[in-house]
Amino acid sequence: MSIHPWIYPVAWEVALILPICIFLLCTLLGFIQPPYTGFFCDDYSIHQPFRGDTVGSETLFCVVAVIPLIMIATIEWMIANSTAPEASRGRKFGLKRFGNIYHKYLMGHLAVLLLGEILKTIVGELRPHFIDTCKPNITLLDCHGRFITNYTCTNEYATRLQIVDSRKSFPSGHAAHACFMSAFLSAYLQQRFHWGPWILRPWLQVLLMVWAAFCSVSRIMDSRHHWWDVLAGAILGTAMAVLTVIYVCNSFTTLGSFSGTRRHFPEQHREGITRLSIPAPRTMSPLTEETAFSRTDVLVEEVSTVDETTLNHRLS
Repeated sequence: MSIHPWIYPVAWEVALILPICIFLLCTLLGFIQPPYTGFFCDDYSIHQPFRGDTVGSETLFCVVAVIPLIMIATIEWMIANSTAPEASRGRKFGLKRFGNIYHKYLMGHLAVLLLGEILKTIVGELRPHFIDTCKPNITLLDCHGRFITNYTCTNEYATRLQIVDSRKSFPSGHAAHACFMSAFLSAYLQQRFHWGPWILRPWLQVLLMVWAAFCSVSRIMDSRHHWWDVLAGAILGTAMAVLTVIYVCNSFTTLGSFSGTRRHFPEQHREGITRLSIPAPRTMSPLTEETAFSRTDVLVEEVSTVDETTLNHRLS
């Protein structure tokens, strides 16, 4: 029985992702908890009230999943329609490229989520609203000037997950994912999108940066993170996006580019062709050989003078 060649990479990917998802599920559900970090009672950086989230987790993950999906799918569809000689073949090729890019984008987010949860679980930093959420069984008279390590949360209105989450401040996951999306899509637009007015591409990139900045700053304004948590999350997300673009997506250079109606060609054709290699028949007469080499010389001269938009025609 023959096995399809795509079975092996899919099996390896599932074997890699499955334990990661199990670990993330255990941390998000509170089965794996951060250590109980001590605190000073007069540390007002953890006495902020709980204000909720301006950008909730559901909103964040909807944005980082849907907006790139629409953007990448639209651009790849435009590129496919402009490069493929047949519409059906172009749509099929564009769909394949879209799936490839979007798959790597999601894998980058998974890496950001994994590293973020590992750091949260190891560090166990208290959030700015920790005292309000936990309500530890202490009084200011008992702990004035002392470092408290033995305490119990007594807030009956907070769930177990909310209390566990109040000890997972570093780094900011919102800032990491928002900055990853912004950096990844900005690099993608820079390489793949060259259509419309010249100002359209930088304008889209600015909007992505504004979204990342708004999402990051809102975490400080909501007293959900300290400023250094947000900074660390932004660095984590941006660095992971750079690594994903360069080493996983090869800077999108192997996928071609789109500029109006310009067609895509292999990399070796972009700088111009100076020499073509045309295989000759195994046996030919002297007259046929002379005619073949003469025809090759003419084709080389013609190809070297035509512009890039005609290089996709095949040589018979």
